[in-house]
Amino acid sequence: MKNTASKRILEMKQELKQELQITSDVAFGKLAGADKSVVGQWISGKIKSIAPRYAYNLEDKTGYSARWIMLGNEPKRVHIEALQAYNMVNATKEKVKRRQAVKIVAAIIEQNEPNRDNGDNGATRERQCK
Repeated sequence: MKNTASKRILEMKQELKQELQITSDVAFGKLAGADKSVVGQWISGKIKSIAPRYAYNLEDKTGYSARWIMLGNEPKRVHIEALQAYNMVNATKEKVKRRQAVKIVAAIIEQNEPNRDNGDNGATRERQCK
């Protein structure tokens, strides 16, 4: 069975119902920045795709990947702490603060992926982000 935007929205809404007590289309719409009628059209399948602005609002507020919301591509969830740290890195212009932010991001990633060891102890990621 095809993984349509409508099915992804229903799945996400069901999970958020348990996690955040989101029970209405209005509350779900507020998370996305959309009104109740737009949410209803997503669920009914009348709107076949979800605009990036809504998908990224949902990603920022719920941790569901905007790519998964729009396209169905895995991973379904992003590490919200890593996303926040990434946004902090991109917003930082000064090199010293940027290096500190990169270290924070690397620590968060290593904490979330403890069994992943490629031998570089995060140095490659740090160099790539400078």
